[in-house]
Amino acid sequence: MGLSSVDPVTKLELHEVLSRYCWALDHHDAGEWEQLFTVDARFAKCGMDTIEGRAGIMRVPDDIQARGHGNWRHHFTNIIVDRAASGREMKVRAFLTIRDCLTGDPVASADCVILMRRTDHWRIASFEGVSVCKGAGLPRASVGEAEVRVH
Repeated sequence: MGLSSVDPVTKLELHEVLSRYCWALDHHDAGEWEQLFTVDARFAKCGMDTIEGRAGIMRVPDDIQARGHGNWRHHFTNIIVDRAASGREMKVRAFLTIRDCLTGDPVASADCVILMRRTDHWRIASFEGVSVCKGAGLPRASVGEAEVRVH
């Protein structure tokens, strides 16, 4: 596969969504978090039950706050943007790391496949994360779990 044909402005907008994702979790900002997802969004991370719908996804910031005591920081890197099947959607692949900023310890890391949908602005329609390294957080995925696809 060659380089992405997605225009730079769209890529920047999608990067902004990922930055807001991290900021909302790290600073326990439920209002910001809610704006990131479509109403029918799906959220799945290795070691967690899949959450269907924005209402269920709204529990995630509270869970992160309780587990990390406000010390966890999320970082996306290696962000790749490609067109999805629908003209209103983009497929984003990225590596997510979570560190405890108080101790410096790694908490978790995951390969993520994120389907972004254009509504009034870009929103996450589907988030799938598969753990790739053992940390204090998520267990390492089995070989079968490592094959994550967005449909």
